[in-house]
Amino acid sequence: FFFQAEDGIRDKLVTGVQTCALPICCTVTFTSVAFGTNFNILAGAAIDSTGTMTVSCSNFGAGQNSKAVVCVALGNGANASGTQRRMAYLTNRLNYELYTDAARATRWTNLTASAPFWVLDATTPSASVSIYGRILAAQTTTPVNATGTQYLDTVAPSIVWTNFNGTAPACSTLVTTIPASSFQVTGTVSADRKSTRLNSSH
Repeated sequence: FFFQAEDGIRDKLVTGVQTCALPICCTVTFTSVAFGTNFNILAGAAIDSTGTMTVSCSNFGAGQNSKAVVCVALGNGANASGTQRRMAYLTNRLNYELYTDAARATRWTNLTASAPFWVLDATTPSASVSIYGRILAAQTTTPVNATGTQYLDTVAPSIVWTNFNGTAPACSTLVTTIPASSFQVTGTVSADRKSTRLNSSH
């Protein structure tokens, strides 16, 4: 196989990469996970938002080129502490997580071997998938500036894939990687919110 990878999209909110294993070509794009502006960290509850990942493949053929499997892991982010994902403002940190399900019960792993995967073919050539984000409750935030403070993180996906026929190979067996564009996780704390805990009552 000959593999060619290139940047697919040049947009602040949407990033992506295209790769080809002739004749199949696949594109993976991401939108930012934006928790919004001026959210109230004094409310006591976790704060949820979503982003979107879209996996699209084209030029399916016969035999070994009839299907593609794409496995996507999401890195722990540029500001992580161990495996804890964190947004940053200067030296301040705000813990958050990314999940594969709406109940936010299954953390989106940073390991490709155990990553969620999608099988695509000519009948189903694309999949649009939600990335479920949550700012965790009961954590310390820091004083913000007069106009509100934007916390930010950058997440680098790790993607492996192959074309196949028959039963999809396990993600742990795939060795072909795609150089993936990162996406952002953002949120702006309200300007009138002071240093406190998310579960504080005052």
